[in-house]
Amino acid sequence: MVYLTKKTTRGQHYYYLVKSFKYDGRVEKVQRYLGSEEPAESELEQLKQKHTIELELAAIERMALMSSET
Repeated sequence: MVYLTKKTTRGQHYYYLVKSFKYDGRVEKVQRYLGSEEPAESELEQLKQKHTIELELAAIERMALMSSET
């Protein structure tokens, strides 16, 4: 599942789509930067559809990389 998160740095807000997954007992995350303005609900659904596969593939790549390092 992909979800929206907001990070605040030096008073500025930044929005990301995040995909979490478990690897070796830890929760790992991959994220995609969306911008400094919060997306509208309709726009958010479109962004989720657009980036879900991309984030899933990034999570799989990260798991493969981490498993090859051990």
